[in-house]
Order: sequence, then C-alpha cells, then structure tokens
Amino acid sequence: MQRMARARALAALAFVLALGGCARNQEVNNTPQQGSPEANAQARARIHTELSAGYYTRGQFDVALEELNESLRIDPTFAPAYGMLGLVYSELRDDARAERNFLRAIELNPQDPEVRNNYGWFLCQRGREPQSLGQFDLAVNNPFYRTPDMALVNAGRCAAKLGDRKGAEAYLQRALTFAPSSSAAHTLFASLAYKAGEYDTARTRMRTVMSIPGPSPEALLLGLCIEKKLGDRSAETTYASQLKLRYPNAAETKLADAGSCP
Repeated sequence: MQRMARARALAALAFVLALGGCARNQEVNNTPQQGSPEANAQARARIHTELSAGYYTRGQFDVALEELNESLRIDPTFAPAYGMLGLVYSELRDDARAERNFLRAIELNPQDPEVRNNYGWFLCQRGREPQSLGQFDLAVNNPFYRTPDMALVNAGRCAAKLGDRKGAEAYLQRALTFAPSSSAAHTLFASLAYKAGEYDTARTRMRTVMSIPGPSPEALLLGLCIEKKLGDRSAETTYASQLKLRYPNAAETKLADAGSCP
C-alpha cells in the first residue's frame, strides 16, 4: 500500500511540475494570448488539475475525478487534465478509460513528455512492454523534459520484465547521467545483479543506495536479502532493523519478518 502511495506521489509531483511548462511543449500559434478568455479558462483549468493531483496522491480518487471534470468543463481542450484522468483511472483499474484519456492527452499535445512517461508505465504494468519502451523513448527525447531519469528508470524496469538485462542496464546508465544520485536506478542495478546470482556485485550497488538519504522499503528488503545470500547475519539484521524503524507497516517489512525474499 505504501509503495502505491509513493508511486502516486511521484507521478503527481512530476505532473504538477510539468503543468508549469506545458505551454512550452505546444506550438506557439496554439498558445492563448495572456489575458484572453482562452488564457483565463486555461489558468482556471490548470488550478483544478493541480488540485486533482493532490487528491490523487492521497488516494481520494472520487474527489480527483470531480476536480478533473470541472477542469474539462472549463476548458475541454486542456491536455494535462486528460493525462491526469489517465493516472486516476489507472489506479481504479479502469483500463479502457485510462488509455482513452492518455491517448486524448497525447492527441492534444504530442510533445508532453510526462504524459508519454505515464502512458508508458501504464502499458508496462499491463504487460505491453515493447509498446511502453517506445513511449519512454519519446519522453526522454523531449529537450524540455525536467525528469528524464524517471522515464529511463521506468524503461529499465520494463526491459528487465522482458528479460533484457543488457537493455535494462543501458537505460539505467543513461538515467544516472541525468541524476547520478537516483536511488531508484542504483536499486534496480542491485536487483538485476541479485537476480543473476551476482551477490557481491549486488552488495556493492547497495552500498551506493545506502549512501543516498531515504532508502525505500524495496531497497532495504533487497539489501537484507543480499546479505542473507552472502551469510552476513549482522548486516541482514541491520537492514531488518531499518525496515521496522522506517516503514513499520510496509509490505516489505512483513516479508522480512516472515523470512521471505523475492
């Protein structure tokens, strides 16, 4: 549950950041002049879309939908609202509506990298990994994308799902050129090594992860499992203690208590 909440928070944060620069991704001729009725409607639609992102983060999807419907009542062509609808319906497991709204957002603004990233992750989660990789590439190729490392890490996850470790690591290496302290990228590097039975390499990667503040519960469980494989009981106990201290109610903490490893 906590993992889903964090993912929603990251998606919403990136989405709100993207709202501030969405006009840059549109053709100049399509951008309403400041002070015009169209610009005023767009500003009001943006406020409701930003509010929806906050409700989405907290899992209040019904209220998020109300805000988005109001946004589109004000401006039926406000692309970010459709992108946010895609995220909300994804969480509600209404895949048909989620995809329809993602595609409408892309139709209105094909250059929006955040929608490309979110749609790509939706496709990856639904077992459509090859299609998802194309969306991530389109996101990263946009020079105005503020967080290309997020799309590259997502691409790495999807390549890993396809069993393409080399491709996954190539995406992760690119992510680190944009964000050298990306805990998500370093954690996935460690996970790939762990799954390949390369436990010493995985441990080295985890040391980098642990040097970055705020390790995730996924990372702490992975570190615990690596140390279990290496037979270092003291290090294993340290990871278990951090899990309980930082994330007492996380699913990963329960797995650690049960002695389960992925």
